[in-house]
Amino acid sequence: MIHEWAHLRWGVYDESVTEGYDPFYFSPTTLDPQATRCPASLRGINVVVVNETFARDCQYDEDKDWLPEEDCIFVVDVNQPPSLNASLMAYQFMDDVVAFCHDDESDPDNQHNTEAPNEHNRLCNQRSVWDVMLSSVDFKNNANLPVSESVDITPTFRVIQAQKIRFVLALDTSGSMGGLRYENMITAASTIIQTCMSYGSALGIVEFSSTAQQLSELKIINSQDDREYLLERLPMGTAGSTCIGCGILTALNVLENFGNAAGGHVIILTDSEENEATTTDDVFSTVLDKKVVVDSLFFGDFVNKELEDLTKATNGIISTSPVDNLESLIQSFIALAQSKDGDVYDKLFQVNPSL
Repeated sequence: MIHEWAHLRWGVYDESVTEGYDPFYFSPTTLDPQATRCPASLRGINVVVVNETFARDCQYDEDKDWLPEEDCIFVVDVNQPPSLNASLMAYQFMDDVVAFCHDDESDPDNQHNTEAPNEHNRLCNQRSVWDVMLSSVDFKNNANLPVSESVDITPTFRVIQAQKIRFVLALDTSGSMGGLRYENMITAASTIIQTCMSYGSALGIVEFSSTAQQLSELKIINSQDDREYLLERLPMGTAGSTCIGCGILTALNVLENFGNAAGGHVIILTDSEENEATTTDDVFSTVLDKKVVVDSLFFGDFVNKELEDLTKATNGIISTSPVDNLESLIQSFIALAQSKDGDVYDKLFQVNPSL
């Protein structure tokens, strides 16, 4: 596991023989052929495997710098120098190997082999694995120094499971949303419920004007009947002033009644005219504490600055739609109904009734 983590985290490469790299080389230091390995002190024998029970010594070609024949392989000796403990990028399967090759001349048994024609030397300019790692933010400037042996470094694991994708529609039903705005909002919300929400996802509905109220708890969509249930709970009309903060708080309650609110999405559709306490600023810190994502769809040209700031702070999506453009509103809804944890709909089929 450490071997693979080193690939991923620090960008180091294999120091053993991999495809496309020579298994042997002529060493200018020892003046004889050597197996590609790190460290060079690692003991082993060069053999040709004849069959499952027999192996012979390799033949060496004087005309090719005494390199061994093509079928020759290096077999690691089970008995290694007591001080040898590297390298995890070459022989991680050995019990004695617990460290990486380095540049410390006082520890020659585990020193990096710059001569070996392996992938790491080619791609990292012959730097040792430790030298590459020390240039990362994990260890640069003496970060993460070795801990005392008395410190308990036993790892702990937390098993987590992805929750169902949860959305709450928070729909503005204040007086300013009357007429065409209301009609288009209901049509777009109906389209989302009917065609965009995948089976297994959960959707709740909240309306807000001078106050806010829950129209539907989080309903897991498992059938067409569940979709009909949600359609029947869409708002029935508009009246009053606008309390966006009330709508947000009620939406949070819907999420919490289902379980942990964290990771849920609140999709707010409003014409932005906030003129009633509780305001968006009043609930700002609460939303952040709950770790809920707020997505905002603004009807018309005006964008509520406080709601825009909240949306950005929760890594939500901001969208605007012209009042009289139903198709734009539907597409904006679809864009918002896409969680960062995955697409909430498998496929969208839009039927044109005029055809």
